[in-house]
Parts: sequence; structure tokens; C-alpha cells
Amino acid sequence: MNIKWKRTVLLFFALFLFWGNLASEESKTRSKISDFALGVKCNINFSKIPSDFQFMLTANSPYFFNFIALRADAGIGLLKGTLVSGHASNEIWDSYYIGRVGVAVSGYTAATTLRPYGEFGFTALITHSDYTDTPFLWGIYTLFGLDLLFREEDWNAFFVELGAAGIISGGGAEKWLGNPAYANGVMITVGNRFYF
Repeated sequence: MNIKWKRTVLLFFALFLFWGNLASEESKTRSKISDFALGVKCNINFSKIPSDFQFMLTANSPYFFNFIALRADAGIGLLKGTLVSGHASNEIWDSYYIGRVGVAVSGYTAATTLRPYGEFGFTALITHSDYTDTPFLWGIYTLFGLDLLFREEDWNAFFVELGAAGIISGGGAEKWLGNPAYANGVMITVGNRFYF
């Protein structure tokens, strides 16, 4: 991971810690947005549009002390590139599997239909031998997000996230032209969570 992405991840981590300090005892209102949730989401690597994106399932624990929750994501990433022996016009798509485990910390919110949060955790990738000789990669991620219930009694919430991921153990597709990095950089995520 180059120094630019290390600084970006460290900046997001520092903001994540600051966000957690904003959690307040004054936020005692309880809504479905604090309960157990399952959802779906799509991550788009902002620096590689449209060559790297992920579809994921996500699980969210209930919020403990009304401001901290555990998160787990699993899914598949799609990557576009050209084989070293190929021509630039022969681009191909390949896949990798991705898993994440993290902690979400929510800041103070007076509304029961809106929950801002920061999240930090670890990510793991299972890659394919068509584009790399490294079968397993790991790294860290951090993000800021916003859950939005349109009405307090709703059981599903739209969410949007902006964050950064860094693959610490490598992460290039060395069998493809340009050795493109994947599953790291600035990520934009949209999705929907279903609360129970």
C-alpha cells in the first residue's frame, strides 16, 4: 500500500475515533434503527470506476449502549482488466471474494429516523489465480455512513457510506497489464438494511 493510501486510511481512522467521542448519553430515544439488521450493498471503487466494484451482504448487531455495534460483510468483487499477453481491446472481467468484520460507532442524534456512524475494521480477500499468484490478502478499512429511515415505524433503512480501504498484504493483479490494484482506495457505498 503506498504512502498516500496509508495517510488516507489513518485520517479516516482518526475521524472515526473522534466520531465515537461524540456519542452522548442524551441520545436515549430507541427506534428500529438500533436493532439487529441484515442488508445488501454495492461498493464502488471511486478511483477505478467502472473497473472495480463489489456486491455484499451485511449483518449488523443491535447497538450496545445506544452507540456501538458490530458489523460483518461478505460478498463478491468484480474486477476488469487485460491479461499481460493480451491486447488492450480484450478486456476481461474476473472476481474475488471479500469479507469484512468491523465496529460501528454512532454519534449523537436527536432523531430516531437518522443515524450517522463511523466504522473501522479488517477486510480479507480470496483471489483468483487468473490474475494473481497470491490466494489470500488482508487489510483494513474505515468509513463514515448515514442510516435513514423514512418513517420511524419503517423496518428498512437506506444507507450511504464514504470510506477508504487499504490492502496491506499486497493487492495487485500482476498477471494483468499495469498490475492494477483492487479492493482498496476510496469507496462509495449505497445499500439497504432491513431491521428486525
